Amino acid sequence: MFKPFIHRLFRTMWQGVSVCGIVLLAFASSGCIARHPAGIAPSTSPLPSSYTVLGPVEASSCKWAVLFIPVSGKSTVDEIIKQLIQEKGATVLIGVTVEHKTALYPFVGSDCSIVKGLAVKGEAS
Repeated sequence: MFKPFIHRLFRTMWQGVSVCGIVLLAFASSGCIARHPAGIAPSTSPLPSSYTVLGPVEASSCKWAVLFIPVSGKSTVDEIIKQLIQEKGATVLIGVTVEHKTALYPFVGSDCSIVKGLAVKGEAS
């Protein structure tokens, strides 16, 4: 007598859990990522007459937010460029590109600046 009732009850509960699980999974996995160029420069300062190419460099800095409340800061593009020059021991970056990447998820978001270029060191004349 109670067996069909209990069977129907568990089947209905399982279907409800399945639908809720699918909806939560779809919500949690949804997001949006946008990446766009922000600037291009031939060099960060005048190029010396003779120089040595040290190699490609890349760095980024991100600002994170949870529920639209910022939880971290982001370096400026100038600070990122200075950091790249110091790390490589270069004097100038050439072929510099800057792009911004924004990612939005249900509860978390990020805004990043990405700097790429070629590190060069000026030679004494």
